[in-house]
Amino acid sequence: MVPSPERPLLVHLDADAFFAACEVDERHLPLDTPLAVASSEAGGSVITCSYPARAAGVERGQRVREAKALCPALVVAPQRPPLYVERHHEMRAAVDALAPVEHAPSIDELCLRVPGREDPEAFVRLVASAVPAALGEAVQVSVGAGPSWLLAKMAAGSAKPRGRTVARSVANLSALPVRAVPGVGPALEGRVVAAGVRTVGALHAAGPASCRAAWGGRTGRDVWMDLEGWEVPPHNRPPRSVSHGRMLGPGEDACAVLRGLAVLVGERARALGRPVRRIECWGGGGRRPRSAPRRRARALSWTRRPGSGSGVSGGAG
Repeated sequence: MVPSPERPLLVHLDADAFFAACEVDERHLPLDTPLAVASSEAGGSVITCSYPARAAGVERGQRVREAKALCPALVVAPQRPPLYVERHHEMRAAVDALAPVEHAPSIDELCLRVPGREDPEAFVRLVASAVPAALGEAVQVSVGAGPSWLLAKMAAGSAKPRGRTVARSVANLSALPVRAVPGVGPALEGRVVAAGVRTVGALHAAGPASCRAAWGGRTGRDVWMDLEGWEVPPHNRPPRSVSHGRMLGPGEDACAVLRGLAVLVGERARALGRPVRRIECWGGGGRRPRSAPRRRARALSWTRRPGSGSGVSGGAG
């Protein structure tokens, strides 16, 4: 781990409603078009939507017919993963021309460093303008910079869409709610809020021991170090589980989908050299049921709805 004063700031780029933006650009639609990316040709559920659609009340996970009722002008676009992968590579090439991309956490995110002695604010603006210049005005990004990858990611997410934020320390983000820290879900947020910690600044002030206790291990300490401004290297530990999931379209054979997902899980586990000790299948709402028993190869009962999620998860040994 390297203390922040001895190295340039890190940069996190997060595309704004990336799939929806790609569809707006590909279809040559006006930039203010409310558009939802759907799980299937027949509709199903909303995977993501443009910011104009969000302003009309459309949300991820809604049934398409519910979204159309909220926003009659909504354009519904079936998902096209190959298009988004192609645009991801175009976005990466545009950013790579400015500074080497170190890694891509997801299809709509890129991470790099402010080169040399360049001004961080100016570089963040440069990166943010390079993407729409290369991919089209519809594809906008939020860019953040900070002394750690965590702070850079939080800075990028603090002012979406079209955010350009440089956080030279956690003090610049201290007023954000604790749920703004990546990895803080409802359960963890409830624990820390119950302890009187409601903001990022309060979480940092609580110290590494308190963070470790809240997270239940080393992860909490690393989060505190990230907030402190240290660059914490990834653990590079093999995953404890692998999973695949997808949205079901109307009329799809749910059992056939689950069998296909199980094959993908097995292929990934073999590639990792990890034996699978347990496999779980679930569906109906897109999330594993809280009551799902963690025991060996046991079939779970579930209710299938068109447009709902299904998934398979394998526990590696």
